[in-house]
Amino acid sequence: MSLRTIGVVGTVLLGIAVVLVAYDDRFGTKERMSDAHYQEILVKQLTMNRQTWATLQRHGVTEQTQLRLDFSYNAASLDAAEGLRAFIQQETDYDVHVESAGSFLRRKWRVEGTTQKTGASPAVLDQWVTWTVMAGKRCGCDFDGWGTSV
Repeated sequence: MSLRTIGVVGTVLLGIAVVLVAYDDRFGTKERMSDAHYQEILVKQLTMNRQTWATLQRHGVTEQTQLRLDFSYNAASLDAAEGLRAFIQQETDYDVHVESAGSFLRRKWRVEGTTQKTGASPAVLDQWVTWTVMAGKRCGCDFDGWGTSV
């Protein structure tokens, strides 16, 4: 099999009003995602999961395939980025780091990382994306998407 990078591309917005209740299994709690901004991110990413999963399947990925998922967030400040990096490192075994770009006055911050190898399915990806969006919300960062190589 040749190496290809499969990522989340494009934007899909649903024109429906929803109130999402996301469960954080790691803590056994539920958090009402009332902020419309994070609802929009979550709906978009969950929709894109279906498209990405279909693309991965066309490239031979099954639920038994072990994948490393690459992910990224946009952060408004270094403090927000470092807070999210620390939270993800505390809660997971992911490789995660903070990146910056731009001049001093126009600096942009990103949190980027990679999971360990794991099996994936539409349900697992939806749970993981929900957790990643919630982690970003907790630290004031926007989940920007994920991808993988097969």
